Amino acid sequence: VPILSRKNGVKTMGLTLYEINQQLMDAVEYSVDPETGELLDGKDLENKINEIKLSLDDKISNIACFIKSLEAEANAVKEEKMKLAKRQKTLENKATWLRQYLDGYLAMNIDEEELPKFKYKDSRCQIGYRKSQKVDVFDESQLDDKYLVPQPPKVSLTDIKEDIKKGIPVDGADLIVRYNLNIK
Repeated sequence: VPILSRKNGVKTMGLTLYEINQQLMDAVEYSVDPETGELLDGKDLENKINEIKLSLDDKISNIACFIKSLEAEANAVKEEKMKLAKRQKTLENKATWLRQYLDGYLAMNIDEEELPKFKYKDSRCQIGYRKSQKVDVFDESQLDDKYLVPQPPKVSLTDIKEDIKKGIPVDGADLIVRYNLNIK
């Protein structure tokens, strides 16, 4: 059943499963912060509902149906949120796969020495590589304790990277130069 409700003084169209007294819906809409859903003044809302001229049965039925309608709408929002999260993950996975494909395609079709300098630009996108470095710990047991972060022990990749860059040999780790694909 389509209903009109007022949020911030503006009439909006919504749906409800039941015919619910408009005064009751208005009282609730005006007593709840539309941004947070928090009740602004519970005593004021209680007074407004008490002032609505309905029989006891009608008031009970309208409030109960309004609750069911709100809970149904909340469930619909929750289900839609889960569908959107799944869609988001699918889109992210496709983008990751395509990024890896494009990176591999460029690596196969451009001379290895030229790849770090590669630039592509048209009216829709801009592609290039930026240099980055990643510490590759191939044998954690060989690392000096100073590279382990206490509680629980964890390798400090930042410290390893700094020492390797300073020319200090680090048993169990190397510094690998990588080129990451940028798409703008």
